[in-house]
Amino acid sequence: HLKAEQIGIEKFEYSEIDEVYYYPCLCGDRFEIYKSKLLAGKRVATCPSCSRSAFVITWHTKMSVFHDEVEIEDFEYDEEEETYYYPCPCGDRFEITKQEIMLGEEIATCPSCSLVIKVIYDVEMFIAEQEMPAKIENKATTPLESN
Repeated sequence: HLKAEQIGIEKFEYSEIDEVYYYPCLCGDRFEIYKSKLLAGKRVATCPSCSRSAFVITWHTKMSVFHDEVEIEDFEYDEEEETYYYPCPCGDRFEITKQEIMLGEEIATCPSCSLVIKVIYDVEMFIAEQEMPAKIENKATTPLESN
């Protein structure tokens, strides 16, 4: 897994009709991210054709003031949603998806207020831990050869 390409928001084309930001992808289609997602603090644009991702650099990304810094181990993980959650003082929860973490995102947002927290983790170690069960599972299902 490679860290996502980082692209400044000023390079995206904005469609007022769809309220979507677009940027050309190598596959010929376009990365897209909805304005509402950006306003909610999300910064991962995806290409619907090839599933590539790009990290959108905004003024908010550069100027974030964190409410706190929290280790990923302190978050609660929801396997079904593939999302990490941490309690927010407003009563809701900060959230960051597994995909965002694997792309190098380090900001968890709260959908109910303007607070953001910095998520502390080592991206290479996180990716290695995610791939470990697959390697163990593959070894367990590989039949032994007999001579």
